[in-house]
Amino acid sequence: MYMELHQLIRELKYKRGWSFRIDYGWTHSNTVLQMSGEHDHTGSFVNIFDPLFFVVHVEVEDSNNPGKIIPNEFKFIAPSMPEEDSSFWKRWLINMILNVEIHEMCEFFQIGDDKPFYPEHGPEAGIKMFDIREKT
Repeated sequence: MYMELHQLIRELKYKRGWSFRIDYGWTHSNTVLQMSGEHDHTGSFVNIFDPLFFVVHVEVEDSNNPGKIIPNEFKFIAPSMPEEDSSFWKRWLINMILNVEIHEMCEFFQIGDDKPFYPEHGPEAGIKMFDIREKT
């Protein structure tokens, strides 16, 4: 299982400062974002004893400290797939990368001193860290 996903991630290239890997199993540092399909945000579980995570590691400018580069990781639990489907996995990978881009975009979007869409952070934020929501 996940042979196709492993191969795609090994060959995946994106922006400078972005890298990708797979992590297995639960750890205290896993921020579990349960997402599947095309942005449906419903969550999909793999074997609860041995989940597989797609990890997006980024080295990006800190939106609160311009000029400072910081590392950050976003972890997405891979949905269960009964059979290998390259087309599904390509779409799923780009959607997960898009979620990270949305998060970064919302951090940097600023009008004057106001950051009206500044995203939530940390494990408790879950999938809300990828929503475009105006702060109230």
